[in-house]
Amino acid sequence: MLGESFKESFIVVCICILLPLSIVGPTISVGVINPTKCYTTEGEIVGKDNTDGNFILYVKLDYNSENVGYRVYVSPQTYGEYEVGDTFEERTCDLIEYGKIQDILDELVAWGVVEKT
Repeated sequence: MLGESFKESFIVVCICILLPLSIVGPTISVGVINPTKCYTTEGEIVGKDNTDGNFILYVKLDYNSENVGYRVYVSPQTYGEYEVGDTFEERTCDLIEYGKIQDILDELVAWGVVEKT
């Protein structure tokens, strides 16, 4: 018969082996994760405006058989690359979601979970 101390040791060894296997650590997703909503904007530039320090292109799109106009805020470099009559095609993303992500990162820094480099 097995001794009582052997049984206790066997149970402790089993727990030591099974416990680490039951803990699931963080996993890394494969592929590109894009947490923001991004869109491709394509249309004809019908106007430009750079007053008040903003660089704005007015873009006319054909959407569902209707002409729809959009005011697109761009960088000074992008503003200089286009003229009225050109076809505008750029990828734009929702800035509101970027703000939410920045707030989350700031909270993680405050909690000490992540560190700014």
